[in-house]
Amino acid sequence: MQLAGVLKEVAKSGAVFACVLVAACSGKAVDTEKSSTNTAPASTSAVSEPAHALVTVPAGTTMPADFGERMVAVRQLPGALGVTILNAQPGPGPAGFQSLAVVDFRDEASLQQWMKTLADAGVQARQADILAHDASDSAAAASATSYYAVNHYEVLVTPAEYSDYTGKYIVPNMAHQKSTGALLAYTMYIERAAPGEHPKSVLVKQYGSPEEQARGEAAKEIYKKDVLMKQPEWKRINDTKTAIRNDLTETFAREAN
Repeated sequence: MQLAGVLKEVAKSGAVFACVLVAACSGKAVDTEKSSTNTAPASTSAVSEPAHALVTVPAGTTMPADFGERMVAVRQLPGALGVTILNAQPGPGPAGFQSLAVVDFRDEASLQQWMKTLADAGVQARQADILAHDASDSAAAASATSYYAVNHYEVLVTPAEYSDYTGKYIVPNMAHQKSTGALLAYTMYIERAAPGEHPKSVLVKQYGSPEEQARGEAAKEIYKKDVLMKQPEWKRINDTKTAIRNDLTETFAREAN
C-alpha cells in the first residue's frame, strides 16, 4: 500500500499522532517515569497506536541484494499496515539515501519484533514518530507516478520542542503548497535516536511530477516573502531555526515498482 494510503488507514484506526506530538499539544514533555508509576495500566481493550520505521540504504553504500524483496515481504506479515519504498533519483545535490522504506505496523510490539530481523540486513533502521501529516484525496491513487522530495535534518532540540516547531513553522508552509495543488501529501517524521545521538527528522513530500515540485517550491518562496515573513512568530522561528535543526540533504525519489 502506498504511503498516503497507509496513513489514511492509520487515521481510520482512531490513532492520534505518536506520543511526541501529544506531548507538544499539551504544552509539556511526557514524563515517562511519572506516567509509569502513577498511571493505571491501559485496558486490554484499548486500541494500540500504529508504529512506524524508516529503513535506509545510505547513499554511497552497497545495496543489499535482497532489500526490495525483504521490504515487500512486510506486506504479508500479521499486523503490518504497509510499506512504501522510495528509490533516489538524480538531483542537484548529494542524496541522503539510495533507497528508503517507510514501514507501518498496527502496534509497536509487532514493529519492534520485525525490526529485530534486520540485524544482518546491512541497512539503517530506526523507529520513528509522525509529527505532522496531510494528504489530498488523490494522493494515494497518484503515488505510482509521483515525484518525491525527502528532506533530512539533524534535530538540535527535544522531540517536544521540535514538534512545536513543526506545527508553527513547517505546517503553514506545507498547507499553502497543498492549497496550490502542487503538493499532494506530506509527512514529517522524527526518528528515535540512540542514546547520545541527535535524532534526525525526515520530511517526505509527494508531488505529481518534477514540474509540480518546482511549482511548489516557487509558491513556497512567494508565500514566505508575501505572508509568512510578515507574521512575527513565524519570522522569529525562521530567524532562529539554525538553533533548532541542521539541514542535511534533500533527495528526490520515486516509488519502487
